[in-house]
Amino acid sequence: MKKYKLIKEYPGSPELGTEVEKDKLSKSYFYRCGDKRWVVLTDHVEENPEYWEEINDNLWYVVSERHYQPDYTLFEAWWVYKIESIGPNPSSPLHYFKTKEEAELFVINNKPCLTCKEVKKILGVEHEHEKRKIVLELNNLVKSKL
Repeated sequence: MKKYKLIKEYPGSPELGTEVEKDKLSKSYFYRCGDKRWVVLTDHVEENPEYWEEINDNLWYVVSERHYQPDYTLFEAWWVYKIESIGPNPSSPLHYFKTKEEAELFVINNKPCLTCKEVKKILGVEHEHEKRKIVLELNNLVKSKL
């Protein structure tokens, strides 16, 4: 089943963002609005890429936490890649996301990138004994990750 999304309005078009689909039996694309089914001609959709963008449900954004090389495809650690796949594989070390924004947020929240010195500077703890305790905990945490 083919699907398209309206990315630019034109006179007589549905609302921006409308998704149309064509099943195997239909000759035209359709979308639903309430309890009504509306038709958009195939030529209007398929021959106007400036207005309609094909939706591929098999496109994913993936992130690997380490270098990974399945079937001669190298994924750099902590980079966001757009791939075509049938979906998340539970045995894969890749993390799958439907949007680039979700993948980038995962990287921001999970990529280890601060040094102990940077964290100490950010904390700026006033009492020396509290600072020493935090620094020891940070050092132990960093050592456990190495």
